[in-house]
Amino acid sequence: MEHRYEAEYPTPEEVMKHRIMDACIRCIGERGLERTFVQDIAREAGIARQTVYKYFENKTEILAAAYQREGLSFGLEVRNHIKNLGEEEAFVEAFVYVVKRFCRNPILAQLVSRGSTFLNDVGMKYFAFSQFGEIVFADIFRANQPLARHADEISELWLRNAISIISMPSHKKKTEKELRAYIRRRLIPGLHLKG
Repeated sequence: MEHRYEAEYPTPEEVMKHRIMDACIRCIGERGLERTFVQDIAREAGIARQTVYKYFENKTEILAAAYQREGLSFGLEVRNHIKNLGEEEAFVEAFVYVVKRFCRNPILAQLVSRGSTFLNDVGMKYFAFSQFGEIVFADIFRANQPLARHADEISELWLRNAISIISMPSHKKKTEKELRAYIRRRLIPGLHLKG
């Protein structure tokens, strides 16, 4: 019996780009964004600095590629987490999941890091808030066409609120139960999930 690999193999260029992005993420996790330089990324990846420049023009381009990849990956993770929930419950549980886990990823954490310019320099230019929500809620939007017409607005409002909770926490920390109640009371009505 003959076995075939159904997916496309990554090209050597794709493999190297991912290696560089992985090294960048590790460096940022260890040193922080401001103290991570292309030379550090190259060293972490086990390659020459000139090799990095063969694939990326500068650190910002590496960050943008890593941010897009990690945002997509995290979006798919959240979508998998809510896949068997109803509409309203999915929006609530995805919100709680994002608030709890977003900053575990060194690249995504840069969006909400105090004093960081990552959001303006990279975040908004390369991966819009609405894209993240459209990935997370793709199944819901596909099943509800009237709601899908407003997917970009719903997604952006939803994620901007999650980012706000993450980056500017309340003086009184909410339990998960309190956070869920808050989302149902304040955010869900504004999303107009009835289409």
